[in-house]
Amino acid sequence: MFFVAHNFPRAIVTVFSVLLLSGCHVGPDYHRPSALFQPQWKTASVSILDEPLGANQQWWADFNDPVLNRLVAEAVIANPDVKEAAYRVLESRSRYGITRADRLPSLAGAGDYSYRKVSGNSSPYSLLSQDAFNFNSLGFQSAWQVDVWGKFRRAMEAAAAEIQVSENDRHAIVLTLQSDVARTYIEIRAAQSRIRTAEHNLELQRRILEIAERRVAAGLSAPIDAEQARTSLHTVEAQLPTLTTQLQQAENKLAVLLGKPPQSLYDQWEELAEVPLAAGELLVGVPADLLRRRPDVRSAERALAAETARVGVAVADLYPQVSFRGTLSVDATKASTLFSGPSVAHDLGPSLSWNLFNFGQVRNQIAAQKARVNQALWRYRSKVLSAAEEVENALVAYQQEQLRLQALEKAVDAADRSVDLALKNYRQGLVRFQTVLDTQRTQLSLQDQRVVSRATLASQRVLLYAALGGGWTLQSLGLIESDNVDSDALRFEDAFEFHDDGHSAVQNDGTSLAKTTDKQ
Repeated sequence: MFFVAHNFPRAIVTVFSVLLLSGCHVGPDYHRPSALFQPQWKTASVSILDEPLGANQQWWADFNDPVLNRLVAEAVIANPDVKEAAYRVLESRSRYGITRADRLPSLAGAGDYSYRKVSGNSSPYSLLSQDAFNFNSLGFQSAWQVDVWGKFRRAMEAAAAEIQVSENDRHAIVLTLQSDVARTYIEIRAAQSRIRTAEHNLELQRRILEIAERRVAAGLSAPIDAEQARTSLHTVEAQLPTLTTQLQQAENKLAVLLGKPPQSLYDQWEELAEVPLAAGELLVGVPADLLRRRPDVRSAERALAAETARVGVAVADLYPQVSFRGTLSVDATKASTLFSGPSVAHDLGPSLSWNLFNFGQVRNQIAAQKARVNQALWRYRSKVLSAAEEVENALVAYQQEQLRLQALEKAVDAADRSVDLALKNYRQGLVRFQTVLDTQRTQLSLQDQRVVSRATLASQRVLLYAALGGGWTLQSLGLIESDNVDSDALRFEDAFEFHDDGHSAVQNDGTSLAKTTDKQ
């Protein structure tokens, strides 16, 4: 005991010296890569804001459709893919907790009993007893690997970034689900509208057939007029089964999105409705807003941050690792004396390990990890380019479909007037029956195209919302929590600047990926 007391101050000095060294960390500090966006969108058919947009937490509400609002809410709650993604977030948070625990000392209880006999030929001491004896031991064992080079801190940076990856992946799944629900609902309303249009025209065809049959019976028209009218009638009838199939398939798809069995939505619509069109002017931000809004872009950027942090984990293996071990126990050959003073035993001291002869392996691990960083970098840039392409395509499609619908509205109005005039003139014998059929076919085609165009325009609006990230933020979805993760490690700053205990540098312009020198 005197020896331990005499050397205790020296042990304390050693511990504090190691703790001072543990303020270092190796590996590159993460910097957000530069964006590849142009300053503005090419298509200028929508309002462009010069500052970032606020969160549009319910973009589907722009369609002003209570049924759609209810369906989206049900889908987010019940969809299996969303539930699976939520558990992936929980898994990543648990993995962060495991990584954080590596920085802390471990303490384990130990107990042992054995019946021993020492070999007389194994010891040079002739006085060593060769009799068998009992051995009892009870105590604690502790170990602590000091994070001298920041290996565990880099691992925590990577684990924190992986949490953000899983959260953004969940956000992407939710956004995709909301988009799919909205577009499927639009498909259902479009199929219903097309069926109503076909049924309306079917009634018109029946009236035309009656007119033609009366004129044929009166000898005012040739029998071919009645046969042509009958042909046109059955042609419209043949469209109804196809439209009904499309309607039921869309209902089955929507049921699955809602986490329900197919066919569960049959006859669930209280009333028929037109294809919903979003009200109000569509606002989009500058292209750089995608970095803040699109979850897949944010997920790729966070994956890059995680891979960058893992370089430091690999680099730390080049340096010696310092650990402290300690054991406190009571050992005795008799259970009755186990807790007496002479039975106390202890073992305390530092240890040093260094892979002196494995530098080739370690350096190759570092090179492999840097290659993974570059893979993540180019994957991020590819995602950014794809995101910009999706927005540009959605903008031009939405703009052109608006023009197409406007033209179809005018064409349908003209076709309606043409049918009325053709029927009136046919009754008076001023035009041939073929003229009536031609104008009626044109009317039916244009009315159907108008419904399809309305549905396409509504779907393009949904796609544009999705391409812009839906206007969501992680906070508005409730995906960022602070129960198991340090708040600094999960902080989103402007343009994804990353912080962890003040050790990760921040670069506002984001022109480079990472420093090439190790920081010690």
